[in-house]
Amino acid sequence: MSRKILDIPATAHFDFLHGSYSSVKWEIPYFVTTVSLKDAAEHLHLTSEIPGSEDILWSIDELYQRDINWNRVERQIVPYLRNAEVPQFFNAITIALLPRDLSAAKIGDGFNDDGGWNPPKLESPPGYEKVLNVGPIALGFWDDWDGPHDIGFRSGRMRWNKDQVFGVAIDGQHRLAAIKSLAAESVDPAVSNSRVPVIFLLFDERVGFQAPGRPETVEILRRLFIDLNKHSQTVSRGRQILLDDRDPHAVCVRKIVSERLSNTIDSLDAPSPRMPLSLIDWHSEQAKFDTGPYISTVLGLDWAVTKILGTKPISDWTDYGAIGKQIKALTNRLGVTLNDASARLQDQAALNMTPFVYSDEDLREISDAFADVWSPAVIHLLTKLQPYSDLVSLRDDNGTISLQFQEWYRLFEAKEKEKNAAGHAAQNYGKFVQRVSSREENPIGEATLDKQLRKIEGFKRDSLAFNVVFQRALIEGLLDYAKFDSAQVDELAPDDESESVDFSDLEWEIDGFTPTVEEAAADSEHVSNGNGYTKRLARADEMKLQTVSRVTEYVRSLNRIISAVPDLLNIEMKFEHPEREGTYLFWLGSLRKPDGGIDFTQGASTRAKDILFVAAAMCLYDDRLDPDNPSDFDKFWSECRDPNGPAVCRAVYRALVRQSNDQAIGGRILKSRQEEYNCDVAEEELYWRFRYLWESVGL
Repeated sequence: MSRKILDIPATAHFDFLHGSYSSVKWEIPYFVTTVSLKDAAEHLHLTSEIPGSEDILWSIDELYQRDINWNRVERQIVPYLRNAEVPQFFNAITIALLPRDLSAAKIGDGFNDDGGWNPPKLESPPGYEKVLNVGPIALGFWDDWDGPHDIGFRSGRMRWNKDQVFGVAIDGQHRLAAIKSLAAESVDPAVSNSRVPVIFLLFDERVGFQAPGRPETVEILRRLFIDLNKHSQTVSRGRQILLDDRDPHAVCVRKIVSERLSNTIDSLDAPSPRMPLSLIDWHSEQAKFDTGPYISTVLGLDWAVTKILGTKPISDWTDYGAIGKQIKALTNRLGVTLNDASARLQDQAALNMTPFVYSDEDLREISDAFADVWSPAVIHLLTKLQPYSDLVSLRDDNGTISLQFQEWYRLFEAKEKEKNAAGHAAQNYGKFVQRVSSREENPIGEATLDKQLRKIEGFKRDSLAFNVVFQRALIEGLLDYAKFDSAQVDELAPDDESESVDFSDLEWEIDGFTPTVEEAAADSEHVSNGNGYTKRLARADEMKLQTVSRVTEYVRSLNRIISAVPDLLNIEMKFEHPEREGTYLFWLGSLRKPDGGIDFTQGASTRAKDILFVAAAMCLYDDRLDPDNPSDFDKFWSECRDPNGPAVCRAVYRALVRQSNDQAIGGRILKSRQEEYNCDVAEEELYWRFRYLWESVGL
């Protein structure tokens, strides 16, 4: 029968498994156990609670690492623990058991025998083969042993005197802070049954600790504290996108890319097209793709999805205002309802600090709508624009879509980043090359693979299409262009043109994607699958048809311009000014810096997107007006300035006004020539650039 020990303020009993990390000079013993949330809150402490911590000369790193982000604790971790709709799990918290001098209110220097320790007695069962007291810590072992490396030392039960031991978290501080916060209030019985894994560190030779030079306990603590925390990393955005199935942005990005590797590009022609992973950098965690075999990157697609959806990813799932705005943006951009999500958000907002979670039905509705309305448009843009289409053809023809090339390049890039000829990445690369070059069927050598890569990079060299700043401008230009509905496009046709083309009837250029207008109308009647999940809405179908029409026109127009003006994709492209001597840099003020080279800023992308938008709109204007005969550029320019003109022309004029600003293209060009800003002169710079394109294409 157990009895309660009243004379010593003792902790609960903790069953443990003993182990150690050993090196030539160091051995760090540890005890693994589980602790209830109540005991964790009571017996375990944060670094800020260390007695006498104000007298410790913390370094900058230590100050940073010990600082608790309570906003993160209260708004993310505690709500996570409270949320009954998701499974909860924590990694182990690492606790250093330190000697505590209660009278001096500070941490001591070890559990020496002369410390006046009062270890508590171990309660039943009484079947301990051996008991070891390390200062105020009592350890009972189920088996006998002669030393800490014996098998008998590996399991037992422990407890300590709370007045003489200070258990401080050196890893998992935010998790422990959340537990303390949760335990301070009434907790659901189900939550109170949870136990958190804990690793106790005890710096004492009697349990196997060894260290060179007999460092002080506080110094060991500080050293381990920094090492453990500085190596912890949050999941990278690229990996989160590919793995997170609860975030709307992530599920939308994954509707653009294939789910698995392939040695073909057949997924581009599937009924629901996907970008093959062979064309997308999914592994390097970077946005750049000017080198290597790729057309874009996962991070680039994430940026595009953010622009398309008009909402940023949510970082705090208890920020109900931000979530409400996201739901509204998703509704507007995808044509979905998300009624259930909106209702749940209102309910949860009333329960303060309960995190919002999109349901499976919500996410399916979002991802399916994105796959219908936007995913094929992005894929079309990134595979049918001439430089991208040519790269896909080049790679398909030279065999670099193969699984072997994909794996070779991934290992090659890892080896190049490691910059260590004897490192693990280099070893893995060498083993792979040896394996594929020596196989009996279809062997391929390193020289061949390298030659294939050089050919790809030679094709991409000096092309703006393979720079992030241009691709962002390309996507932003499409988003502006896609705002035109069929009625606004029809405004451009002459009144007597009764048989003008209705772009809403165009078939999608990726086989099997777009239904006819009749099929779409029929589809719109099937609103629910019986489970409350919105399958398709008439509004979403309208958005889909509009997006299909606009991206088809946009890509066709830009391809027409690129074919007529191949240098358009060269940052140093020049054109002759008919009223001035010499040549002028076309991209100056937008993508080209005055002193040379590409301006890689987001601002440059935003300026360049208006150039691409206006260029596509000019082609649309000509196609709808009189595609078989030359049109008058000055008439087009004049119509754009007419406040009562067609919607397409008015949108062009708004872009021209934006880029005539002193901080935009026109103003930057004048500044580069050290001329005083003048709005009319700035607009004139745009006039001659667009007139050059108009005449070069033969509009």
